[in-house]
Amino acid sequence: MGPPGKSGKTGITGPAGPRGEKGDKGDSGPKGIPGPPGRPGKSISAPQVMLSPNKQTRDEGGNTAFYCTVVGNPSPVVEWQFMGIKLLSGAKYLIKEGELIVRNLNYSDAGPYTCAARNILGSSEATSNLSVRGLPIFTKVPPALATPAQGTTFQVTCQAEGYPRPVVTWIRAVLPFPAGRTEVNRGTLTIKNLNPADNGLYECMATNSIGTKKARINLAVQRSSAAGLHDSFIVGSNKNYLTSLSNWLAPVAKSVNSLWKRCWRASVDGWAGSTFHSQCDGKGPTVTIIRVGRYIFGGYTSKSWRSGSRYWYDSNAFLFSLLNKPGWGPVRLPQTGKYSSRRQYSIEDIPSYGPAFGGGHDMHVSDFASSNRNSYSNLGYTYCPPSGYTYSSTFARTFLAGTYQFTPGEIETFYETTQVK
Repeated sequence: MGPPGKSGKTGITGPAGPRGEKGDKGDSGPKGIPGPPGRPGKSISAPQVMLSPNKQTRDEGGNTAFYCTVVGNPSPVVEWQFMGIKLLSGAKYLIKEGELIVRNLNYSDAGPYTCAARNILGSSEATSNLSVRGLPIFTKVPPALATPAQGTTFQVTCQAEGYPRPVVTWIRAVLPFPAGRTEVNRGTLTIKNLNPADNGLYECMATNSIGTKKARINLAVQRSSAAGLHDSFIVGSNKNYLTSLSNWLAPVAKSVNSLWKRCWRASVDGWAGSTFHSQCDGKGPTVTIIRVGRYIFGGYTSKSWRSGSRYWYDSNAFLFSLLNKPGWGPVRLPQTGKYSSRRQYSIEDIPSYGPAFGGGHDMHVSDFASSNRNSYSNLGYTYCPPSGYTYSSTFARTFLAGTYQFTPGEIETFYETTQVK
């Protein structure tokens, strides 16, 4: 046999055969060398806050600081608060790591400052109180000018705060307070029964150990010919009625310092005509004010009541109506009635009557008037009836009280004096 021939070229690779079965797991290799130990983990906790100082007192105009230490994991979010409101860094507050600086202190900066911290496990806070020493600060000051009416009660209040707490008092510049009519109570100044002599400067003073602050008011009492009628239970609260009475009384007032004092209030002193005379006779000029339901009216005489059982003529006397028929306003009723030329029936002065005006009578108050209907009005005899109406007309009879005969609910009589009560 001859020698083998040369190898032929490699043929084309045939398709992959099927996968064989998985073999058995081999034996484990030897254990490796242990690695170095790891670092211990951090424990987690809710925030804890410590704030210092826990309270402090500083002077106005300076700066102060609070220091806050916070622990907790995860790291807490920290904020500063004043009176529950979150603070931000700016011109007033400087906030940096664990520190709050409050600049240019004044009294409004006094109060609680809080350092508050929170994380996912909870929250914590601590509070420190700041007091700021300084001059008193007015929280309520009097107006620069007050113009109350003569005869009224004037009251003005002055209030201040600060640390140390101030004491508030009043003084009158140059002159003493009006004697017997002035009260000062906790910053409130009260002057009763004003008259023009009370004019001038009054000063509120707020004082603490740091110093004194002052506020002034200029009191300018307005003269009124109705001074004292503000005490009336019938018209005292109505400025329009008092203005009307002041205008009507001005021409007949005895003095610019005249004051009206009550001598009789029927519902309190008694309704007997004799009571009226015992308390008001001999007092000089008087104003009588009567209320019947919604109607308000009355009369003025410059003559003293005397229980003289007769008529008197008084050229200054007049009747008036303040609240009357719909469409009518306050009106003064002079002595221009049908029989006024007789010049003798201005008032009738009977001991058992209440006040009686005119010869008709134009206005008559009976004895024990609250318990009967014997009182009546009949305008036009001596005193002027309403414009456009005549004596004895139904309108003239019912203008003052709403009906011809009436039962009053209240009567007051005031007499004129120049003495200050």
